[in-house]
Amino acid sequence: MNAHRVFSTFIALLKNLMRDKMAIFWFMIFPVLIIILFSSIFGGGGGNPVNFDIAVIEKDVPKNLSFLPDVFENADNFNIVKLDLKKAIKKLKEGNLSAVIVIDGETLEVYYNNSDPTISSMVPYMINGIVKEINIYLSGMEIPKIVKTKSIPIEAENFGFIDFYIPGIIAMALMQLGVFSAELIASLKERKILRRFLLTPLKKGEFIVSFSLTRIIVAVGQVLIMIALGHFVYKMNINMNFPLFVCFFLLGIILFSFMGVLVGGISKSVESANGLAQLINFPMMFLSGIFFTASFYPSFLQPVIKALPLTYLGNAMRNVIIKNASFSAVKLDFFVLLIWTVVVTAVALRLFRWE
Repeated sequence: MNAHRVFSTFIALLKNLMRDKMAIFWFMIFPVLIIILFSSIFGGGGGNPVNFDIAVIEKDVPKNLSFLPDVFENADNFNIVKLDLKKAIKKLKEGNLSAVIVIDGETLEVYYNNSDPTISSMVPYMINGIVKEINIYLSGMEIPKIVKTKSIPIEAENFGFIDFYIPGIIAMALMQLGVFSAELIASLKERKILRRFLLTPLKKGEFIVSFSLTRIIVAVGQVLIMIALGHFVYKMNINMNFPLFVCFFLLGIILFSFMGVLVGGISKSVESANGLAQLINFPMMFLSGIFFTASFYPSFLQPVIKALPLTYLGNAMRNVIIKNASFSAVKLDFFVLLIWTVVVTAVALRLFRWE
């Protein structure tokens, strides 16, 4: 083995790697961003803690355990809501509460929202952690009481995890299909193919509309496959408002297709288009309530979440696919997406260049 050849080849390959900005992004920057994001969410990250709204119902509180309500009231991650049991369960089913704790003697009945993946995975765990600390405290006292928990899952309006998850994935898929079309636009520019259209009567707007139509056709197949998979394999509950679903489907794919055209139009290479597309994709994928409900994120991230169009598309898709929502229930989502679409379309038409 020739050490000089090995070293020369190593230097050449290292220089080639360092020229690949996307490789640097994925190998170095992307893991750091993941750490920062999830540390902020799960570890506090110096920001405000995640809080859940719960109701504590004092059905039968033994005198020796009279401190139990105060324990939950003083817990860092819980906001205590004062309600009676009937109203609390109703709010829980509506998705307006995370859990209801009923103190019944030495047993804590924990009702929680099983249709929300964030709540169903975290809230019972957190409550059990508090109860464990209570029992450690009691074991050192002359109190012959051991507090037990009884978890009772409640599916809000009969919806489960799949009903939350799949409509969000549909929204994310529309976003990625549109945004990552930037690479194709940049590739056509880089290979001088778009430049040839200057010799034809084709206008920018006509090209962009034609390009968006191709995205719509692909998206139709994409959505049909996901809905069929969700319904027939995972038993997703479908109670669809079809006209509104079509409306949001078109709004979503048009918005993100024009966003992809905008990114591709201003990019000078496929690599830069991919980098810009990733910068758009990354925050929307993790901060738009696709994998976790928006209320789960720390308060300092809420303004970012409310500014992202995918937040509103995901919310609208859940409502119109699963809940047969009327326009009044999703009008905020509609108008926010409409404004985003108008602005992005206008900017894309303005900045798009053939070369």
